[in-house]
Amino acid sequence: MNCPDCGKDMEYYTVGLKKSVLNFLLFGFGSRSLYLFKGARPEQKIITPHERIASFRRHSCRTIVMKPSV
Repeated sequence: MNCPDCGKDMEYYTVGLKKSVLNFLLFGFGSRSLYLFKGARPEQKIITPHERIASFRRHSCRTIVMKPSV
């Protein structure tokens, strides 16, 4: 996949939510899902803790593109 900002190749990754004991001790249970927000209101749930979705990253541009399966 090409970067939408610079047009160069992007690296393939997966995106997921990670919980740790330290996060639990510092912040409690916290969020259990990744949401897409429009303003202050959550618009769409992207993933839950047990899912991973395809993503592409261009480190020099700091651009990440996530592509959830439909």
